[in-house]
Amino acid sequence: MTKKNLLAVIFLVCSSLLLFTQQVFSQQVDLAQYNPLSPIKVKHAGESLTVKWQAADKIDYQLVLDISGKNPLMQSIAYAQSGASSFTVLAQNIQPDFPVTIGSRGKSRGLTEWPYIFFDTPNERPSKSFPSRLDLKSVKVSSEGGRVKLVFSTFSSGSFSGDLVLNIYAGSPLLYWEAAMSTEQAGIAYIYEGLFQTQVPMIAYKDNKTKQIVRQRPSNEAIPLQVVHRTVMAEYANGTIAFFPPPHASAWPVNKYAHNRGYVKAGAGLIGIRQEKEGDHTHAPWVDAFPGTVQRMGAFLLLSPTKAEDTLERVKRYTHGDQFKIIDGYKTYTEHYHPAMTRKEMGEMGVTEQGEPQPFTTALEFKAVLKSLNVQIVHMAEFHCCGDFNGRDVGEKRFKQLKAMFDLAKKYSDDEFVMLPGEEANAHFGGHWNYLFPKPVYFVKSRKENEPFVEKLEPYGTVYRLGNSDEVYEMLKREGGLAFTAHPRVKGSQHYPDDYAAEDFFQDDDVFMGAEWKAIPSDLSEPRLGRRALKLLDDMSQWGFKKKLVGAGDMFYLDFESELYSQMNINYLKLPELPNLGSGDWSEVTDVLRRGDFFVSTGEVLLHDHKITKSQVTVDVEWTFPLGFAEIIWGEGDQIKTHTVSLSQSKEFGREKMNFPIDLSRATWVRLEVWDIARNGAFTQPTWLKEPVNPGANIKKFTP
Repeated sequence: MTKKNLLAVIFLVCSSLLLFTQQVFSQQVDLAQYNPLSPIKVKHAGESLTVKWQAADKIDYQLVLDISGKNPLMQSIAYAQSGASSFTVLAQNIQPDFPVTIGSRGKSRGLTEWPYIFFDTPNERPSKSFPSRLDLKSVKVSSEGGRVKLVFSTFSSGSFSGDLVLNIYAGSPLLYWEAAMSTEQAGIAYIYEGLFQTQVPMIAYKDNKTKQIVRQRPSNEAIPLQVVHRTVMAEYANGTIAFFPPPHASAWPVNKYAHNRGYVKAGAGLIGIRQEKEGDHTHAPWVDAFPGTVQRMGAFLLLSPTKAEDTLERVKRYTHGDQFKIIDGYKTYTEHYHPAMTRKEMGEMGVTEQGEPQPFTTALEFKAVLKSLNVQIVHMAEFHCCGDFNGRDVGEKRFKQLKAMFDLAKKYSDDEFVMLPGEEANAHFGGHWNYLFPKPVYFVKSRKENEPFVEKLEPYGTVYRLGNSDEVYEMLKREGGLAFTAHPRVKGSQHYPDDYAAEDFFQDDDVFMGAEWKAIPSDLSEPRLGRRALKLLDDMSQWGFKKKLVGAGDMFYLDFESELYSQMNINYLKLPELPNLGSGDWSEVTDVLRRGDFFVSTGEVLLHDHKITKSQVTVDVEWTFPLGFAEIIWGEGDQIKTHTVSLSQSKEFGREKMNFPIDLSRATWVRLEVWDIARNGAFTQPTWLKEPVNPGANIKKFTP
């Protein structure tokens, strides 16, 4: 063979190898569902994918992904002023890592099949942490509206397996990474970490104690950090990357103490978010994962060309700085807190169930903390259940206690912040329930045979002695009070309100308002929070009752070091001004709740106004994170129907009046939910287009 022929053969072999390599990677990368007209540009070349898009502030970003499976997935992140020809490298060689700790789900009050479990301690049973592994076999790129999704398969951690997903949003500097995995293992509970393996030159965060920005060289071993705004940052020569979780969907809800347990983690070669294993040391609910459900474990990266201080300010915009935004025509209202301020005010101390000194929040601190979150009205649940602070007393101790609570509420209320007195009564109806009266009402929870149901007793005036549920109901009617189920279908109300749904007191919508909403339990297969209570609202509407859901806190202790915002939600009551407790009457609050003139929000999605007719749903929506979807839910005969509208065209930080044409001519009741990409959302109370035909006829006890 001549030298010329040999070179020709070599050329043909190399060309064939190159063609084969290109074919392999063209098979590996699926662009069939990607629209080239998308504002986010994706280009595939050999072993790399390049993504370019314009974020806010006229900054263009470029992400180069190494899809060889041999190197860190994020090869480089760079930025440029919009229209510039060259990019500045922000960071290089970053590998997503979502390790999962898998434990067991225990029994809940002897019921092994009950779907809503809260009081559990998987942290006290054997568990195992598994590293994550990306075995890159394929990449699927899809676009919808103003966003692009890249799915890297396959991804696994322990018994969980599925995909690693990257979401990018036009007009936003956010990268949202998700481990979208499922397991066939039954009876498990889990927690996850959203970490990123990379060399971090400098970490920065706002310290939870000093409230100051801290910069430090990372330690060799990644350690948890107690920070403000759930954010830790990697600061580079040319900018910063902030790492933070979905605000309300990552820190599963606590029961008593919302202490900051360190929800981020950083070291020399690792940075990201984490979930806390131990909870508040009285229980640790972890996250539910029913077999076959895709759990979407997420972590945000915010890219920034600025230093850490400015980057954190950018992160804070998504949660209004961890405050509930004040909006015209509404007052922010939260309820169900057990701070035991009255005991502190009366100089009486107590002990916890473990025999330790009871932590107390003083009224001044309680007020200051909630005001810092822009709470304007708080409905207290000062006394919890029967044995708390003379709860079973049938005479003078109890009346003095109630008077002290009324005096405290009046003392610490002003023209910017109002405390409404109340308690979690849990008497006679069944399960746990709260009440709200429009004025001070004195009662004890039991009575002797020779004592009257109601009498005049100085200096308290009218007092009630309750011997049964009928008398509780009668007192509520006489005094204009509202009752509602605390944490329905879970915790101490596991069988309620279902088990008393046929009772007269429950079926009176003017007296029994409905139930509480809180994001429990945690199940990351849902694109929203709090499905348990939302499903109950639909059930109650189908039973023919005009019930409402009120957002609840349900915490015992708080201070300025608590991680409160992620645990909270807020009610926006349609009120022109705050009630004046000095008048001894705050019926404007009970009237708004009774009418359902309010919406519930996690804080990031606001519904300024909405209207529902038989042919259209109109809503004035404001949001921070890009929106995910709106859902219209209604009752039609014996069916609950839904209509979901994708909001993938939305960009971050917007407000729009949205119109959804829909045939609701056969609907009896209708309500609306709006959720963003991080599972933050807001929902309305039901609008009734028809009167229920036969209320109570279809009541069925809840079954899993």
